[in-house]
Amino acid sequence: MSLEIMVQHQDRVLTIYREAKNARIAFEQLSKDLPEISTMGFNTFRQYVCVMDKLAIATQSGDSDKQLAIANHELTELLVIANNQIQELAVANKNLTEQLAIANAELTEKLATVSHDNNLAIATKKLSAEGEGTEVSPKIDNQKIAGWNVTPFRGYYRAFRRINGKLHSLYLGKYLIDAETKIRAKEKQIAG
Repeated sequence: MSLEIMVQHQDRVLTIYREAKNARIAFEQLSKDLPEISTMGFNTFRQYVCVMDKLAIATQSGDSDKQLAIANHELTELLVIANNQIQELAVANKNLTEQLAIANAELTEKLATVSHDNNLAIATKKLSAEGEGTEVSPKIDNQKIAGWNVTPFRGYYRAFRRINGKLHSLYLGKYLIDAETKIRAKEKQIAG
């Protein structure tokens, strides 16, 4: 696509390239004037602009059809190489996207496990500090506290209960510490 832009604006590209006498300076100036050119790398631009310059010189001087054919052939080869690189990058991008999705799923699963383990450790520590002597149930998913269904959702806990035909919900937080106290306070609020 960038090569097509260069060909469309060939006179402008070659004028700036020849005035600058440096491919890097010409690339930077053309990137400002024609933003589409900035999508190609500097090395690719340098190769294309050199071939375009040779081709323009050959056509202007009328040296020979052979030089024109050689320059045309070089430009065609560069275009094929660029298209192959684009296809390779598309495949690499697809593979990286798939690997990223797998890694994201694995990290989410590990995070859920760590969060679950942390909740158990904090709850066990709190209960043993209070001297109740009871163990926390290792099952956190869909357990009941004070008659309310407690469910983890996106790393946080919520409690649900139907009272007088209406479904009530309560945010408990990241950990189930003081969950029963929060539930009792909500019940008092509902009652009156």
